[in-house]
Amino acid sequence: MEKLVELRLPVWTLDSRKGQQGRVMVVGGSPECYGAPILACMGAEAAGADLVGAVMPTEHLEAAKRCSLNLFLYGFNGKILSCADVNNIIAISEKYDVLVIGNGIGKSFESRDAVLEILERVDMPIVLDAEALIPEILDIRAAKNKQSWLLTPHHTEFKKLFSQEINLKNIHKLAEKHSITLCVKGMIDYVASPDFFYENRTGVPQMRIGGTGDALAGIMGAYYSMGMDPFNAAKTAIFFWGRCGEVMMQKSYTLSASAMLRYYPKLVLKIIKLAAERGESGDFCNTIVASNMMYN
Repeated sequence: MEKLVELRLPVWTLDSRKGQQGRVMVVGGSPECYGAPILACMGAEAAGADLVGAVMPTEHLEAAKRCSLNLFLYGFNGKILSCADVNNIIAISEKYDVLVIGNGIGKSFESRDAVLEILERVDMPIVLDAEALIPEILDIRAAKNKQSWLLTPHHTEFKKLFSQEINLKNIHKLAEKHSITLCVKGMIDYVASPDFFYENRTGVPQMRIGGTGDALAGIMGAYYSMGMDPFNAAKTAIFFWGRCGEVMMQKSYTLSASAMLRYYPKLVLKIIKLAAERGESGDFCNTIVASNMMYN
């Protein structure tokens, strides 16, 4: 018997204008890791965000320009993210709806301190990924009443962040304790908020490759920026992203994050059409019911 999953998607209104339905800002990158913030930007673009901007190492701006003609790009003051960039990032963030931060920033103390200062000062929904997932951020969360944060750790990052084992009880308990949304990535993905919990089983082992998590963070950021709550943004993104990998593996021996992003919008449309044919979609496809069985 197939298991059905209710998923939400953003509603695109007929009278909307550019910039009204999703503006995503990505802060990431380091000299050694230029692809991570670019993939996060491409993920936001593939998921339908109206506008996507990035603050990243100046030396990698040309690479970002070659990946998309639609990005708003800003460079760091130095080679890596540091506290010298914070005022500029805060000013730029006022133009955006959601911040995606951490992809490829590295583990330097300068970048860590900059992340902490940004999180202290910025007042907007945030997707925290990769090197932004450090234990010190939990103290910021306890000290300030911010809009919801969406944290996206894989298993190693989760243990480093919380110093606890991964199980259903701990994940839900930590989401409640810190008033955050968690998307814990693994063979089985877990999405938890203080009020809801979802267990996702889409995906394939070949998605362990570098870059897939960065792209996923951008997809989540896009859905979050378009008016979805963080729980449903993560739930929908993780389901579709895993399904994308499953379908692509039927015709390919390996995967890459960039190839998955090229296919992702087609996969989402295909599932929407299948749900509509089965009478399982709501108005404007705001809500669809998808099967956990594989789509050809």
